[in-house]
Amino acid sequence: MIEKINCLKDVRAFAEQLVREQVIFHPDEDFNSYINLRTALPAYSESEARHRNTLMRKCFTICAENNVCIYELMHKIANIERKRLGYSYIDNEIC
Repeated sequence: MIEKINCLKDVRAFAEQLVREQVIFHPDEDFNSYINLRTALPAYSESEARHRNTLMRKCFTICAENNVCIYELMHKIANIERKRLGYSYIDNEIC
């Protein structure tokens, strides 16, 4: 798991990590609200969610400092990573 977000490369790595964790994420969503669909239990412990929330806040800061839209960047990176991992759904297949 990535520990710090210091640059856009780290933002990309964080988005890729979230895809590998098999969550469909949104930058505005609190990680405390993520649910494991198989177990119906929280996807993350309180400390795991807190850490991811901290990382996501830093992603917003880094993107703003670099004049990059966090939503567009994370969406693009997540789709690339999903495709690389062989997931069967792609952006235009999600309604």
